[in-house]
Amino acid sequence: MRVSSVAWSLLGLGTPPVAALIFIPPLLAQLGAERFGLLSLIWAFTALSGLLDLGIGRATTKTIADLQVSGNAEQMHSTVAAALRVTLVSGLCGAALVLLGLTLDLGQLFSLQTITPEQVSTALLWLAVVVPIQAMAATYRGIAEGLQQFRGISLVRMALGSANFVAPWAVASFSQDMGLITLSLVIARALSLLAFRSIARRHLPARTGSIDQASARDAARQLLSSGGWLSISAIVSPLLVQADRFAIAAIVSAAAVTSYAIPFDLITQLLIISSAITTVALPSLSAQLASDAAEARRTFARWAVRVALLMAAATGLTAALLPLLLPVWLGHDLPPESVSIGRWLCLGVWINGLGGMFYSWLHAHGRFRATALLHLAELPFYALTLFVLLQQFGVLGAALAWVLRVSTDTLALFVMSRRVQPSPR
Repeated sequence: MRVSSVAWSLLGLGTPPVAALIFIPPLLAQLGAERFGLLSLIWAFTALSGLLDLGIGRATTKTIADLQVSGNAEQMHSTVAAALRVTLVSGLCGAALVLLGLTLDLGQLFSLQTITPEQVSTALLWLAVVVPIQAMAATYRGIAEGLQQFRGISLVRMALGSANFVAPWAVASFSQDMGLITLSLVIARALSLLAFRSIARRHLPARTGSIDQASARDAARQLLSSGGWLSISAIVSPLLVQADRFAIAAIVSAAAVTSYAIPFDLITQLLIISSAITTVALPSLSAQLASDAAEARRTFARWAVRVALLMAAATGLTAALLPLLLPVWLGHDLPPESVSIGRWLCLGVWINGLGGMFYSWLHAHGRFRATALLHLAELPFYALTLFVLLQQFGVLGAALAWVLRVSTDTLALFVMSRRVQPSPR
């Protein structure tokens, strides 16, 4: 694992939050609350549409990393062909579902005062276009990660992360039409797809013959198996992250959500540090496991210590400065319990960052099923813990429940990582 790759990964992940910090205030002023609220839903939808790659992107990352070590160019191209075929079909199915929603006039479900139904219909039409684009982009990015082209990937991510906010801001400066604003996001994602495709194609080894269709079918089955388990994690993980807000609103009050959501949204941005490392870790460790398992374990241990120390420094400093940071961000509207909640969350973020390394180590071994089953098992226990602690401690109980969940998750991943052995190749 090269430090330069981690640095590029950090830049790619860190640019979008900076762009959001700069452009969201003027964008909100230009659009007003209702249009900005609809834009927020569009952002959420475009992000979630990437899930329709069915986990193929991450599964492809591991497979390509393995095949690059063995130098099996033909199998690599078969894998790429299979991954793209599956992703295109799933993306088109997702687009069809959005078009079905358009024909059923689902836009009428929104209570809108200043946005016309025609604008909503046009936005939905463009969202149907973005679904296969996002799914295909996720797969091409997975191929590029397997080839360990992190500099190019990060440059695209930086551009796309900025365009996600800059493009709507630029359009809103001359038009408030939500169809045009959505189109600007579609164009940005189409350009990112072309960029990821260019990176992947440029660094794939040359193909010497035609693709073996039988080999491609076998690769598709293997990718669907691994990707299916990854999709389960991708679906369950947001539930584990977002469930606490709905529980607070139901058990405490809707107003109380603010005292939890504000420090949570701020402090979890620190996970960018560990994510930058774990993004590089999957293909790097997978490739090392294919050639030297003992060296791969030493590399993993070395970087796990680094993640622990980096996250400890970041979360410790944040916890110490929270009484200063939160008032600067929010002015005088700071809920009094937010600082104590934030400090508990700092502990949880440190633990969660370390857990990400164990997660990548397991995936480097191809243990996608194990992590998905762990997430499924956590869900009911977390729901029960959250309910009990909210009843007992109020909003602070949500923070305690989250820290307890990520601690249990990290401990389980640690135990699984200690026992894992390289998959047969």
